[in-house]
Amino acid sequence: DADLVVFRPDADTAVDPASLHQRHPVTPYAGARLAGRVMATYLRGQPVFAEGQQLGQPAGRMIARPAA
Repeated sequence: DADLVVFRPDADTAVDPASLHQRHPVTPYAGARLAGRVMATYLRGQPVFAEGQQLGQPAGRMIARPAA
């Protein structure tokens, strides 16, 4: 199993809150231009994100911290 991100450092990205894949719709980075762009993401060897779109249903799982 592998978790990988395909990253293009020579591209840039404008932050658009409507396109973020998170629960909270507000970000302090709205409208900012950031260096680099995530092109694809693989979770446990399976593609979960490509070309700006989530592929399939969320498949992450919680990893709990062991009790001290």
